[in-house]
Amino acid sequence: MDCPIRLVRLLLWSYFFLVLVLPGATVLWATLAHFSPSILTDRIYLSSLLHSLSIASATTFLATLIGTFSAVLVAKYKLPGQKLWTLLLSLPILFVPYQFALAWSALLPSGKLSLLLFSPVGVIFVLTGSFYPLAFWLALMGFFSIPPEEEESGLLVAPPRRVFFKITLPRARPYILSAALIIFLLAFSEVGVPTYLGVTVLPCEILTRFAAFYDVPVALTAAFPLTLLGLGLFLLEAAALRRGLCFQQRMSERGLRFTSGVFKGPFLLFLGTVILLFTLVPFWALLQEAAELKDIILALKHAGGALLRSLFYSLATACLAGLWALGTVYFLKSQRGLFSLVTLLDFFLPPVVLAVGLIYFWQDLPWVYGSTLLLLLGLLARFSFLPQQVLSSAYEHLDSAGEEVALLCGTRPLKVLLKIIYPQLRRWFYLGTMLVFVFSMNELGLSTMLYPPGGEPLVVSLYTLSVNNPVGVSATLALMNSLGTLGLAAFLYWKGTPNE
Repeated sequence: MDCPIRLVRLLLWSYFFLVLVLPGATVLWATLAHFSPSILTDRIYLSSLLHSLSIASATTFLATLIGTFSAVLVAKYKLPGQKLWTLLLSLPILFVPYQFALAWSALLPSGKLSLLLFSPVGVIFVLTGSFYPLAFWLALMGFFSIPPEEEESGLLVAPPRRVFFKITLPRARPYILSAALIIFLLAFSEVGVPTYLGVTVLPCEILTRFAAFYDVPVALTAAFPLTLLGLGLFLLEAAALRRGLCFQQRMSERGLRFTSGVFKGPFLLFLGTVILLFTLVPFWALLQEAAELKDIILALKHAGGALLRSLFYSLATACLAGLWALGTVYFLKSQRGLFSLVTLLDFFLPPVVLAVGLIYFWQDLPWVYGSTLLLLLGLLARFSFLPQQVLSSAYEHLDSAGEEVALLCGTRPLKVLLKIIYPQLRRWFYLGTMLVFVFSMNELGLSTMLYPPGGEPLVVSLYTLSVNNPVGVSATLALMNSLGTLGLAAFLYWKGTPNE
């Protein structure tokens, strides 16, 4: 075996054990080692746990319903502007949920609606608007992954509605279930929105106790329900992945397609209302609040460096995770199932729990603890699942003829990867890195606990500075984060689009 190939495999395995295995194993062992049943008798703790469960359940139901129904309209109904609807319905995923709370609080400064906003109902509303694009995208992927021949064969013997419920929906069910699980996890572990709207939830309670006493064992004990939740969702999602999620989708005019008929107007009104409530109105409110020049100057003064740090952290995480995933799908393809399970476990560990576990393990090594490296380790552990799953699925659908011929001719494996495999996987590589970048830019739970002194990312500055600064400054910070995320995400998407 060539020495460079051995080195590449050594690096890939080192990444796997240090970045992925270590955090998950540490969290599971430390949580069990330090668990104390006395925490379960704390009334404030139990109240925050119930708030978290109710908010996450309601958010999951509403976001999955809105996202799935929107995907049905876009994929299966003959509505004008399919690609435009897809783009507009996807935009909220690029923004931090915290900024939606800021926007709606600026729009509703007083009155009954304001009281409703600063309550669990308001948290559910904001999180639903933030997370429904996940259900929309995964449901859309599920619909587009169905071979058109299956639906067309069904249409020969049954009406369209029966084909939808007997063929289309069952085939897309694993995608919808995956979306619901991810939304539940994100809603349950959300810190910023409940804090800003004055609702006590479990992640905020853990973060407060850790910040007040800086006692890692106490934080691990408080995080026990979150760890159990993450394990339960991990097992459910692992079962969904075993049924197979395909990431090779294209929009198609074939297969089952409904005619909207008299429902065309109501359907368009529904899509327009979703976009208006969860994209256009909040974004317009932030623009209105950020119109003052003095607020823009103050925001740039306080957080200009934080924006650059956010871009660096997120881009570094995206590139490292993408390169690791690309290497494993080719050089370690026989271990693909193991990598999927371990990365999935880290992804489903709530951010606060993962952060406490990393602090617990690295706190005695100052060159890691209190440095940028600790934050990068946390982001890589949490989001390596995304490019690994995307590239693994895409690699399974490649035509292997060119690779086999090249290897028979004596071409080195590394050159085969760079010259034959990567060009075919390029769009999926950039899709995976774009997903990691977007999620890393908006990750508040990990960043709040792991950022180094003087090295806070912009999402943390937005979270901390909004308490003592005018709304205009906070709105400017939110727009800076959104535009930075949108700009680089658009660049990664453009780089991954094949030249045809």
